[in-house]
Amino acid sequence: MKSDDKLVRRALDHIQSAAGKPYLPLPIPNALDGAVSKLVDGFAAGQESERRGLLTLLNPKTKAIVRCYSERMASFGARTESRKDLLRGLIALTMAGFGEDPRDNLPIVALHYAAALKVGVDVGKLFEEAASFSLDPAIAQELRAFPRRPEEDKSLEAMGV
Repeated sequence: MKSDDKLVRRALDHIQSAAGKPYLPLPIPNALDGAVSKLVDGFAAGQESERRGLLTLLNPKTKAIVRCYSERMASFGARTESRKDLLRGLIALTMAGFGEDPRDNLPIVALHYAAALKVGVDVGKLFEEAASFSLDPAIAQELRAFPRRPEEDKSLEAMGV
């Protein structure tokens, strides 16, 4: 954790208090999005050891919220044409991890890919930057490889979205 550790801890407390409550259908942005943004920013600002420490504080329900935030930021980033929010969403996905079946997260990755194309950012650079924050080499590799997939393997349709 970096930046303002107290701010990050308050954000984490807010996120943990929301665990188990509906999040995906809420308006974007909302207070929970703000809390997760602070958590992601704190993670990104930290050194590797601080990032590892922060990840140990995320339980499965908290990771589910962070993963949902990633999906929400793909939509929000596309709507506001914000590279920063797209990057935050991808970093959040690396924080949440890919779970038991990594394929379950590919639709979220595809959402970010489509949003980045819509916004007009360099998709390869965006995904490379997000991968650089991952502490899981498999996730980093998937993010780096995704933009190089054949078009038919990375479209929203191919992902069932």
